[in-house]
Amino acid sequence: MFKSKGMSGAPLTTNPPYGYLKDPENKNGWIVDEEATKTVRQIFAWCVDGLGPTQIAKRLKAAKVSTPTEHWSNIGRNCPQADGLLHGGQEKAAGGKAPGADSRVRGQNRGLCTEND
Repeated sequence: MFKSKGMSGAPLTTNPPYGYLKDPENKNGWIVDEEATKTVRQIFAWCVDGLGPTQIAKRLKAAKVSTPTEHWSNIGRNCPQADGLLHGGQEKAAGGKAPGADSRVRGQNRGLCTEND
């Protein structure tokens, strides 16, 4: 089922990834999130230039770019956070981060957010 759905170009997930929003005129469609697109393009450019996830995350943090969860919250997308837990129930380490994780690049919060209907 997923293969045929994917081959047809239909989304395989309910929640669009960072850089896209649900299309208000088509319940199964996505539209480009223009604000997030700038960040996504910059991340890809840095990746093509040879930067790794940690280097990219440091640059995003230095530029004070919102994390996907912060961005979604700012535009009204519901992003519930469980105290002390990340996506999949992984416990946060001291300092509030999962060991070795940086949500700016690796998408630790992916799957937590849904758009308000």
